[in-house]
Amino acid sequence: MPTISAAGLRLSAVSCRHGRLAAVDRVDLDLAPGDHLAITGTNGSGKSTLLRAVLGLHRDTSGLIEVDGEQARSGADWARRRAQVAWIPQRQARGGAQEPAKPGGLKVVAASNWEAAFAKAAGATDITVIVPPGVKHAPDYDPKPSDLAKVAEADVVLYAGFEGFAGKLKDAAGSTAKLIEVSLDNAPGKVKAEVRRLGGAFGTADAAEKWTESFDTEYAALKQKVTTATKGTTPVIVCQAFVAWAADLAGARPAGVYGPQPPTAGQIADLAARKPQLILDNSAMPGGDALTNLQAKRVVIDNFPDQGLDLIAMYRANADAIVAALG
Repeated sequence: MPTISAAGLRLSAVSCRHGRLAAVDRVDLDLAPGDHLAITGTNGSGKSTLLRAVLGLHRDTSGLIEVDGEQARSGADWARRRAQVAWIPQRQARGGAQEPAKPGGLKVVAASNWEAAFAKAAGATDITVIVPPGVKHAPDYDPKPSDLAKVAEADVVLYAGFEGFAGKLKDAAGSTAKLIEVSLDNAPGKVKAEVRRLGGAFGTADAAEKWTESFDTEYAALKQKVTTATKGTTPVIVCQAFVAWAADLAGARPAGVYGPQPPTAGQIADLAARKPQLILDNSAMPGGDALTNLQAKRVVIDNFPDQGLDLIAMYRANADAIVAALG
């Protein structure tokens, strides 16, 4: 049985970067053999990055790292270092000997709940969301350094092109992270195509296909519920541009579309001429207040799933809102 012995550790001006982000900044540390030290901090504060640097698993590292007075300079040195230093990570570190990736085991960081829900539907199980709950308009969120540190540890980073902070996410992504731009559109056909695409990227195609099958069943039931509430008369509907998909739940095609900017006086007059019964407004970019003079019921549609990251639950909530308005 191998002998386990204590070793000293010295760090001098150690810094680690993830792209443009400094995850660890000029750390000095001197531990004698037998010393014990606990490193605490919030998720994404650089704790794991520092430990990875000690083992030579973080590429963009500068400064001096010595174990028992010895510095690793070659591949053979680093191999010996990893044999000498025990580390039990929360998840398998990149760069060392790894087990084959388990389906859905990738660490996915999603810009918002919307991308995260697509990822969950596609079979991902380890998902972190950047935009916190309660932010009304996710594309305008300004990520904090701790948010970007989470991105740097990801296997896959999901973002939408219209999000103002997408560039920051791409800059912060680690060198091995896969960047995937997600087409966020809740039209059923587009949702299924995107979920299948992500399932292929994650190695979870079977899970993605199973979800799309369940989605077809659930969506058909919801559409039947809403169309039954119309009592055989297809309602005239006008919609904010990004929630036009929801008209299909009532078996209708939008008679008019406004936005994403608030409608002008001319647009309001044109929409009024169509005599709508329902106005489907966007919770994240509301413009329906300008249409209050129209003799129509306003239904607020939410594109973003809640913290449960359940796309089907999002459709269910919106269908219920339309049914309530029709009643």
